[in-house]
Amino acid sequence: MHSHVLRRSFAKPPLNLSKSKDRPILSRLHKMATAVELDLTGLDTSRIMDRLELFPSHAVGPTCGMRSQGGDKGVNPSAKWVQKIKGWGQWDQKITPSTVLQPASLPMPVEVAPYEELEPFFTHLMKDMSADEFDAHFDESKHIKEEVDRPVGKNFEPGYEPYYKTEFLEFKRGVVYSDRRMDLCKMVVGPSISQLMESLESNTFIEHFLLGNNIIGPDGAHAIANFLEKRPDAMRTWYLAGNCIDTESFSILVDAMSKSKVVENLWLKRNPLGPGSHESLFKLLSQLPRLRTLDLDQTALGDDCLSKVFEKLSDHYSDFLPIATPSPLHSLYMNGVGILPAKDGEMSAINYISKFISQQTCQLTSLYMSNNLLGDSGLKVLAEGLKKNTSVERLSLQSVGASTAGVAALFDALAGHPSIRMIDVGQSYATMDLKMQFNWIEEDIVESAVNLIKSSESLRYIDLGYAYMSQASLNIVSQAVSKSRYLQFYNARSLKNDEKAREGKAVNLEANKLKGLVKDRLTANVRVEWPGMDYEEWVGTEKRWLVNDQEDVRAIDSVYRNRDAGMARRGQMILKKWWTEDNKDVLQKASGRTCEWKNRPKEAEAVVE
Repeated sequence: MHSHVLRRSFAKPPLNLSKSKDRPILSRLHKMATAVELDLTGLDTSRIMDRLELFPSHAVGPTCGMRSQGGDKGVNPSAKWVQKIKGWGQWDQKITPSTVLQPASLPMPVEVAPYEELEPFFTHLMKDMSADEFDAHFDESKHIKEEVDRPVGKNFEPGYEPYYKTEFLEFKRGVVYSDRRMDLCKMVVGPSISQLMESLESNTFIEHFLLGNNIIGPDGAHAIANFLEKRPDAMRTWYLAGNCIDTESFSILVDAMSKSKVVENLWLKRNPLGPGSHESLFKLLSQLPRLRTLDLDQTALGDDCLSKVFEKLSDHYSDFLPIATPSPLHSLYMNGVGILPAKDGEMSAINYISKFISQQTCQLTSLYMSNNLLGDSGLKVLAEGLKKNTSVERLSLQSVGASTAGVAALFDALAGHPSIRMIDVGQSYATMDLKMQFNWIEEDIVESAVNLIKSSESLRYIDLGYAYMSQASLNIVSQAVSKSRYLQFYNARSLKNDEKAREGKAVNLEANKLKGLVKDRLTANVRVEWPGMDYEEWVGTEKRWLVNDQEDVRAIDSVYRNRDAGMARRGQMILKKWWTEDNKDVLQKASGRTCEWKNRPKEAEAVVE
């Protein structure tokens, strides 16, 4: 049955972008993939979620939110989101004893795989693979060969990624791709991690190790550390999200990894690294010579920990050293890590982060800090660092509890920035689940927003999310967008929809006219860079790389995550957000038992209709 399903799913030729009939399919498939990969990219825009019709009746979790079972049928998802934002309200920017400072660090609910389902994949990894293995199953056009023309007696089915035509071989549990990715995301290796690492000791083909949401625990971190001691330069990418790795085991892992000369990407989201990991983090950031990407989303670090890390990092890469060595870091994910507002007369994490990005040695191109309680004071401090920065291209600050004052300071700082391409100050769909605070932008943002749009020749993407602004004010911003020769994506919606009628017919007619002008302008700008590409096709392909670094994020693309998103959209599976009484034993039995049942969020799971 497994083989039959795979053959039916993947035996079709790849989608052809030159055929107009394939473009909507490609675009929709990619949007579904984006929705389930939100915790990878650091972004989950309302535009994507609304188009997917995935708006939940319950608050959306850090990975993705699905419509709950029963109720809310036929309700406009955008209208529901407006209600939730307005109901949550504007943050007063005060930290009280009841304020949730940082989200919990737990993997998504899973079940540990039986070893017999993993063993065929492990056995295959033991041999020294090569590109010839893929040539035996695909022709020169990257189509799957007829079954009679392929080797017999194999434990896998050939397939390919629909967007990039990358060939892969899929086992019962586990996928290996022709571009040297090994994918076990959500396959839940758990206590079999030692066998997996042993199987890779003789494998020189795999360079990108994808093991997201496998609850391997501290024992698993030890197993990976042992592998690194033997082969420190085997892997360029380590994707270890959601694996119950704690402070002590992380330290052991870092000690082994710091000897590598090739590690480029390290993804650690949803591991309880904890506030005691500051020395390990500094070691990573100062000793790995090629570390381009570091993902720390929801790792329970806290403001004090990050303050220590970036204070030392700023000194280590100081512009004033006799030989100022540039930092290799390009992409930094710090969504939901507990960064707090700036304090008067006191240096905190945001001060040192701002100092780090202000230095000439900083080569950071992507900075994601959504779902942190930065507030206006935090954004103003960050803005000061950005005034001196020349490298940042992508900046995500969804749901940081900022108001107009903080966002205006940010926009003013970026107006003269030579490299900024993407800025998102909208609302994260994870805000309520994580007990964070929405951004609340009002009328006075217009001048700064228009100035940024008019003055920046590098800006391609700006998302204001839902703003507490009149349609008349939004029209002024839209006018600037409609005249921009550079912007390719723009999103801004009003939280005052119920007041539209009172603004008068002329204002609303102008809004409708501007909607068409903005669409035409964005489409024209896209075609300057991608001749012959229509806007829908661009949204499904190239837009992704305005938000993310293509080289690094492609290295962690997983067929499992993309496939689950598609099945969830069709109502064929449930994507669970929360651990419940029914699966608590799985969490408690994770190797080393780091992820504690008592620390789980107690909300109910999200269910797909």
